[in-house]
This record gives sequence, C-alpha cells and structure tokens, in this order.
Amino acid sequence: RNVKDSTLEQHCRHVAVITRDIGTILLSNLSPLHVRQMMDKWEKRGMGRRQQQIGRNVLSAALRDALKMEFIHRNVARLVDPPKYVKTERRTWTPTEARHYLNSIREHRLYGLFLIFFQYGLRRGEATGLRWKDIDFEQNLIRVRQQVYAVGSTFKIGELKTPQSRRDLALTQHLKEVLMKEYERRGQPDGEELLYLSVRGNHLDGRSLLQFFQKSAWEADLKPITLHEIRHTVATMLKDKGVPPKEAQAILGHSSIITTLEIYTHVSGEDKRKAIESLSDYYK
Repeated sequence: RNVKDSTLEQHCRHVAVITRDIGTILLSNLSPLHVRQMMDKWEKRGMGRRQQQIGRNVLSAALRDALKMEFIHRNVARLVDPPKYVKTERRTWTPTEARHYLNSIREHRLYGLFLIFFQYGLRRGEATGLRWKDIDFEQNLIRVRQQVYAVGSTFKIGELKTPQSRRDLALTQHLKEVLMKEYERRGQPDGEELLYLSVRGNHLDGRSLLQFFQKSAWEADLKPITLHEIRHTVATMLKDKGVPPKEAQAILGHSSIITTLEIYTHVSGEDKRKAIESLSDYYK
C-alpha cells in the first residue's frame, strides 16, 4: 500500500526468485547461511550485482515485517553483506554535440520532445507524460504534473516520482514556437491529450523512443548515450554555466540536493587537465 504499482511489480519479481531458492525453508529455521547460498546461486546464474542488491533488500524488508509481527527475532538478511556494486560512469554530450543532434532531427515530428529533453533534463516519463494543458502559452510556463510509467508490459499514467518532481519551468521562445506549430498541426487537440504521441496515436513507448534516439544519434555520428544520460548532460551543462546547485535541483526535480551535488562535484577529464595546467604555471 505504500509503494507505486510499478515498484510492487518489480518487488513481486524478486519475491518469485527468492521463494524459488529458499521458499521451502521454515521462517523460524532461516539462517544467514541460507541467504548467502541463495545469493551465490544468483551470482552463478549471472544475475547483475544491482539486481542482487535489490533482491536482498526485498527479502530484508519482508523479514523486517516478520520481526514486527514477532514471527522471528532477528533479520538474517541484514547479517549477510550485500554484493559490491560499482555504478557505471555516466556518459554525457557536450553542448556542441547536443546542438548537432537537435539540428540533425529538426524536421522530425519528435524534434520538440527532444528539445524538451535537452533543455530541461526531464525524466523520460515526465516528458512523455506532458499534456497540452500543461503548456501555458500565456504565462510561458511548462507545468510538470504527471508521468508515464511501465508496469510489466503495460504503461500507465500516474503521479510523479517525488513531490519535488512537481515543478513549473520557464517556456523559452524557441520551444514555444515549436510547440505552437505542433499544436496547429495536430488540429488544436484537447488539453488532456498528450503532447507527443506514437504514429498510432498512443502514448510513446519508452523502448521505441530509446531506439529512435540511439539510431538517430548514430546517423548523426555521435557517441551513444541513453535517454537518462540526456538528463545528466543537462545537469553538467547547468554546472558549467555556473547555475547554483539549489536552482539546478529545482529545475531537474531532484528530491535531494545530494543527488544534484553528486553531479556538480563530478570532475571531467577536461576539468582535471585545466587544474593540473594551472598548477604547472607555478613552475614556469
């Protein structure tokens, strides 16, 4: 009752894996050794480290409930160390690369959507969940109020990820012109209709959108990045423009300033080169 249906669906998948491996063991007999052996099986099956972490956390949450109900007197999952997981370094584009990409798809019907991605760093579900009534052409605002998200193989429209995700963003003149043209091309659609739709008139499928993005990036002779890495690209651009972290947090909709600062404190190879060269000036 306390999580989104997409989170519940993900946890149910992990519960199915857990019960397959230790479901026959009585709760009162469950030991740290059983949990460790289960995770060893996951490793041998090729389960990713991050998924192993989530699986262990799901089991731990269930055992925490069992503790509250006094079915058990210790949480054995907490006694087993989680597997080490190292985040892959996020790839980003330079402003020149981003501009080159947008110019390469300028005549495509999804140009406006990708302009939104690269201008505001919206999450995929936030961008694809925008409705025409969320675009205030008079006040020049974009109001982020809902998202499209996946539950298994189906897609739903629902609340945003966090309260901080609910935000108003300035509508720039260029984007305003692009969206007004799209509004007229679509025959002035109802305010509840999504801003951009698939060729069949449905909401955009995340997988198809990613495929289009990566294919068009390849055709533009650009290195591949994911849709989420566009968000990271925008955050890096904000940092390079000298935008304060608190303002960047409000634009990106991060729930915690720590998330924003992780990006802001990331040092690129170019930054390190400049820092080292500045030190070398002392010895000239």
